[in-house]
Amino acid sequence: MKINYIVDERIEFFSSLLTVNGYWDFLAKKFWRIELMKHPYKDEVINFFSEFKNHELFSLLESICANLHDFSILLEIPFFFLSDNKDLSSDCIISDEIRKNKNLKKTLLLMEDLYQKTNYNMFFSKLEKSSFYLSDKQKEKISECLDSLQTYLNIQLGDVRIFISPLILGNYLIPLVNSEISIAISPYDYQDGYIWGMPENYILNFVIQNISTKAIFNLRESLNIQQNNISCNIPYYNNWESIVSNILSRIILIRLRTLFNKEDEKLLLEKYSKDFPDIEIYYKRLVENETDCKFCISSVDRVFMSKQ
Repeated sequence: MKINYIVDERIEFFSSLLTVNGYWDFLAKKFWRIELMKHPYKDEVINFFSEFKNHELFSLLESICANLHDFSILLEIPFFFLSDNKDLSSDCIISDEIRKNKNLKKTLLLMEDLYQKTNYNMFFSKLEKSSFYLSDKQKEKISECLDSLQTYLNIQLGDVRIFISPLILGNYLIPLVNSEISIAISPYDYQDGYIWGMPENYILNFVIQNISTKAIFNLRESLNIQQNNISCNIPYYNNWESIVSNILSRIILIRLRTLFNKEDEKLLLEKYSKDFPDIEIYYKRLVENETDCKFCISSVDRVFMSKQ
């Protein structure tokens, strides 16, 4: 396993655009009912783009953002920006929802136009990026959490890319169509420096979510018939694949926290049963199929397939 911490020019350019058009501030007020934190980098970005705020790109991005329900999908766009491959075919790195957007090609062209006109690469090269990074202690905790996951599932994680972006709101598993796990994280406050909280927790959650989604996707045909009656109280998990993969990610997380952190199993199950009333059933099956307190992810069918 290799963990890479990255301040990426493509993400920073794109998140800067959404900062200038007020998108992150809009999300903060609408969904979290908070004022987004103020910090010098944000002010620098707004000042830098001030003379270009009437560029056509900003209104186009506003239209794209208004029609998306999954914010993480937005963060796929910068990975196609500045790419030599402009073929938006089915095998490119971005997902169907973004690729099929009728304004995507125009958006990418306008992004390149604004990137060149503003000479953004010069702005990015002068950023004090060292102030963005996590501490060595935080990185150590992240490594320990992912090591415990590898131990429990008896797997070797490949590259884990953690994109550090102070401008975005929230933390996201970026659903790129490749083998790497890509996560974008942001601080939750600024007080003479960025405050990151406990990034090891949400990074672990995202890596488990990535593993769970792939495991259920590979079993979708054999599981499809049996999963119509699984209870879920979260409205936006509206198909059986998302419900089952989210149950799997939570029972793995509960098991890790009980094994490695010695947390109370009963309390954790009670917490997650509010969203998934049947979660204890699947948790017990997970434990039953362990060998020496380890679970093989290829045995996931034994957790969700009804016993005949």
